[in-house]
Amino acid sequence: MNISLNQITKSYDNTQVLNNINLSINEGEFLTLVGPSGCGKSTLLRVIAGLENASSGDVIINNQSMNKVRPNKRNLAMVFQSYALYPHLTVKENMLTPLKLKQLSFWQRQPIINRFIPGVKTKVSNMMETVNEVSKTLRLEKLLERKPGALSGGQRQRVALGRAMVRNPVAFLMDEPLSNLDAALRVHMRSELVELHKKLGSTFIYVTHDQAEALTMSNRIALMMDGDLIQVGTPEELYHNPQDKRVAEFIGSPKINTLKAKVSNGNLLVNEYRLAKGISLPEDSEIDLCVRPEDVHLTEENADLSFKIHHKEYLGSDCFLHGSIENQNQNFLVRVKPSEAALLTIDQHVNIRLQREFCFLFDDLGRRINSELSNV
Repeated sequence: MNISLNQITKSYDNTQVLNNINLSINEGEFLTLVGPSGCGKSTLLRVIAGLENASSGDVIINNQSMNKVRPNKRNLAMVFQSYALYPHLTVKENMLTPLKLKQLSFWQRQPIINRFIPGVKTKVSNMMETVNEVSKTLRLEKLLERKPGALSGGQRQRVALGRAMVRNPVAFLMDEPLSNLDAALRVHMRSELVELHKKLGSTFIYVTHDQAEALTMSNRIALMMDGDLIQVGTPEELYHNPQDKRVAEFIGSPKINTLKAKVSNGNLLVNEYRLAKGISLPEDSEIDLCVRPEDVHLTEENADLSFKIHHKEYLGSDCFLHGSIENQNQNFLVRVKPSEAALLTIDQHVNIRLQREFCFLFDDLGRRINSELSNV
């Protein structure tokens, strides 16, 4: 089962929300739509589900256009940020509800009349068997008689997943399902979702603004900004090979460092210090050099730049040095071992060296410049 989005646009009055989105989602993959709030990722998910109509373009599932197919006929299961459970029903009844709506007629759902309708008992028995199987998968067996008010946030999320799973959909669409959970429970539920995906082998399309969720859970990531699809690839590709400065800045925590550089006689200069040679760019080109904190090292010799320490951020196994580079107007971070940081003081100047093979160059439009940096 493949899902293809062809030239999807969406606008509300004069506001363009989605700009010609093209994306193919493979059967059985975990694809995450990630980006800052307001970038259009939830709108795109709702277009796939049929809850929103695209202004133009096609949603294709199994080689069939879904543009005129109602949401309940697409066989897609949506899991929302709010669990949307019926508070007056038990866990079992919440999970049974979508099956009853799909498999029983109006009269077959009536509690007294249905006793006299042939075949209803068998159908309900089969549905209950499905609920029991799903509850075992999600470890909900002991919670089936409880109501949502008696459940923790993580348990409610599993019930919401179970209610989607009983329908046996062709794909699960998840709109920030973990955002209402506390930090520790979010980390736990991330691993549970990954295990569930492996067990089911179904297609998961997951929306989040949290790049940590995207990196840890996905087979592929589709990064969106301002209604555009910026880059699609594996977590490793987006982290180690960003094709746009916005991708480099969004993916990775803490944020990547940026230095203003220019080209002079084939040399790459930062504050007149030559960082690389043999740069095949026009003379006086102004570019951004980006490097992650873990790819900057303190050094006693062969230094590139002088770094002034403003603040030390201790994180147990790591320590981040916050500081500045002369004539550069952005905060600069260096990751060091706590034992190294213990020897340093605030306002101290230290020498740093950049790992050339992990530096990225971007032009003034934010586009990646594929130019290898040679050591000097």
